[in-house]
Amino acid sequence: MDGSGDTGTAIPVTAASGRLGLRFIWVMLLRVGLISVLLTATMVLNYQSSDLLQAPSPRFLLVLIAATYVLTIAYGLWYRLGRAIQMLARIQFGLDLVLWGCLAYATGGVLSGFTFLFDLWVILAAVVFGGRAAFYVAGASAAILLALAAVMHAGIVVPLADQIVPESTAGELSYAFGVNVTGLVIVATLVSSLSARLERTGRGLERERERRADLAVLHSDTIRSLTVGLATTGLKGQIVTMNPAGLQMIGPGAGDVEGQPLDRLMPEAGKLLAIPDMEGGRGHGVLLRPDGRRVPVEYTVARLLGADGGRRGAIVVFGDLTIVRKLEADLERSRRLAALGELSVSLAHEIRNPLGAVSGSFQLLTGRKDLGEEDRALLDIISREIGRMERLIADMLDFARPKEADRNPCDVAALVAEVVEAFRLSQEAEDREVIIDAGGSIEILADASRLRQVVWNLLRNAAQVTDAGGEIDVSVRDAGDRVEIEVKDRGPGITPEDRRRIFEPFFSTRERGLGIGLALCKRIVEGHNGRIDAEPREGGGTVVRVTLPRQAARHVP
Repeated sequence: MDGSGDTGTAIPVTAASGRLGLRFIWVMLLRVGLISVLLTATMVLNYQSSDLLQAPSPRFLLVLIAATYVLTIAYGLWYRLGRAIQMLARIQFGLDLVLWGCLAYATGGVLSGFTFLFDLWVILAAVVFGGRAAFYVAGASAAILLALAAVMHAGIVVPLADQIVPESTAGELSYAFGVNVTGLVIVATLVSSLSARLERTGRGLERERERRADLAVLHSDTIRSLTVGLATTGLKGQIVTMNPAGLQMIGPGAGDVEGQPLDRLMPEAGKLLAIPDMEGGRGHGVLLRPDGRRVPVEYTVARLLGADGGRRGAIVVFGDLTIVRKLEADLERSRRLAALGELSVSLAHEIRNPLGAVSGSFQLLTGRKDLGEEDRALLDIISREIGRMERLIADMLDFARPKEADRNPCDVAALVAEVVEAFRLSQEAEDREVIIDAGGSIEILADASRLRQVVWNLLRNAAQVTDAGGEIDVSVRDAGDRVEIEVKDRGPGITPEDRRRIFEPFFSTRERGLGIGLALCKRIVEGHNGRIDAEPREGGGTVVRVTLPRQAARHVP
């Protein structure tokens, strides 16, 4: 009764197969139900008095019922162990055939009406083990019936004492045996063919289930792996599903997005869904996040159709345009800076030539000995303004024609200290105290000359906004993999709007400022892969912080 190896007909099972275990339970229940109902009915119909139960036939039948229950309990305990279930099923079927043989013996031999149980068990064998097992059970059943007919006809086994079994000729027994065997063969053949067909159908269904399961997993993985947002909506525009990329764009609070109207998150896309017989569309809009942020998005809306071709809702694909918008702004800024740079170079050259003549004439004037005090005061003013114009032209040329940083090891703490000392002696630091906290030596890879220019411009900018008698604080800190230089003034501070634009070229908060110095500082710092920021200072004023990478530098305590 082994169904394995029957290609196309056998149902492959294993000891741990859930299907075999379930079928095993159904066979046990069927056996107990049949033996109880059939034998109880036979006894009720044939034995109307309790005295008759003392006869051999009732006692034999009671023994069969008791044996059936005992074996069923034993089968159940074995099944609970969960070991060798297939072997248990084979033993069960073998003992069942013996049980049906005993029942046939007690009810008339091969002429018994209970021989149909052999046909039923042929069908069950095909269901439990496969088509080939049906022929095994049919053969075993035929052998039991042949043995029963032979021993009873030969008188080796006589009928029970209270059984009235008419004498049968060898021909009659052969006929009854032939009918039973023919029935067993026909049932085994039919059930085997049906089992083979069911098996092929089952394998096809299993393959289809696996294919559908694989497609479902692939579909889920594809949706989950998309880097753009994907949402589906119902006919009324409410969000039904959204993939992880879309939820990530929404940010905190995205868990409550399902069921919300789409126009609450993307108003522009939501308007398309309100159009009757909407075919689809695309455009640009904003994604309104729960935290109040507005994320620029590009969206595409299409109809969601069911298998019957009817509209079930809509599909919305959307992507974050934040980086694109930033790149566009950076490109526009670069174009604007390029145009300003060309203008700066032209203006610088146009100014430098007459400025050279003015400077030469000024030198001739300062050499005269007949100048009075008032004239010399005017010359001092001219000298300062000429110097300011020369520095302005130099800054404009440096900004318009940036040079590649020539990086070498330098002590940034000592460099800042030198610039501070030189600045203290300049006219721009007049009546202002510059306090420095540089700590120990800190070496970095940098272009020392351009870094000095940054520090000088920051000090000069701080002095311009700090009133006479005020303080300017300068500090240099070792921050691990980076170095921070801070210049703090005591000026009027900085507004959020100015903070966003303070490093733009030609933007200045001072009436006579041209906005070149800080823009040049930003270009030099970014050329060193650093960062420069400005923020309000606690207690009034502004803090400008320059952050530079260490780049394999070493700290000397």
